[in-house]
Amino acid sequence: MLQFISLFSACFGNNDDVIGIDTYIEDEEDTIDIENNEENVDEKIKEENNNNNNKNLNKKKRKNNKNNKNNNNEKNNNDMIMIFSEILSEFQDAIDNFSEETVLDFVENKLTTLCSMLPMEVFFGTVMLLFNVERRERAKKDKKTVKEFIKSLCSSLTDEEQEEISKMIVDLPISCFGNEETQEQTRIFVNIFSDTKLSQSIEKKKIKKIKLSSSSNFTSDNIIENLGGVLKQLSVMMSNEQSLQLFSLLVDFVDAKKRTQLVLQQLILSHIVPESYEDREIIVVDLFN
Repeated sequence: MLQFISLFSACFGNNDDVIGIDTYIEDEEDTIDIENNEENVDEKIKEENNNNNNKNLNKKKRKNNKNNKNNNNEKNNNDMIMIFSEILSEFQDAIDNFSEETVLDFVENKLTTLCSMLPMEVFFGTVMLLFNVERRERAKKDKKTVKEFIKSLCSSLTDEEQEEISKMIVDLPISCFGNEETQEQTRIFVNIFSDTKLSQSIEKKKIKKIKLSSSSNFTSDNIIENLGGVLKQLSVMMSNEQSLQLFSLLVDFVDAKKRTQLVLQQLILSHIVPESYEDREIIVVDLFN
């Protein structure tokens, strides 16, 4: 029995030794935990550094992309200014060396180039201004020529667009023509003439805000004034029939969503649409056939 106890003590030590072993194991486990925590902290620091580096790289890339985009925009703007100036110069040559045989083909060719680079709103504004001037000038001379002008615009619309405008004109309540007595009776206080002028005014303000370049000499107003000016000069030099073809051509180049608006505005402001439903049906048939 004593031999067994001695052997047991020799193999495993006394109680103090066992406690010492447990304490050492606990200390060693704490050390391992600390080391693991330190490793985790190091990993987190590395991860944060990597994230910060990635953020800085992305920020730098965005800044470079923005600079490249600004440079490209500036280059495109400069190209657009140069092309527009060249086309205006060519228009002036066409005015100085006017030829009835080639003028419409020339205008169509130049408008194709212009409409590929200019915002459609700016081109719409140019045509709207030109048509307003033309309508007013024709109204001073002869109402018959105003009707010819409107008819030329209507002829450039698709069948669906013509049908849309026809229906709108025929279905307008009589009170919309500005008769105050009728408005009081129907309680419909819409006035198509003042509302159309207001719509054009709002459109002009929107177009004026369109920024084309940093150059103060190349604004939407500048384009409308110069392009509208050369087109007007050419129309004056043309015969009445040829000028009507020009106006019809201009409508073709207006954005599809704006064509009916453009023609409807000119139709209303021409004051050739009568108040009575019966007379309106007659004028609609005349304009669209």
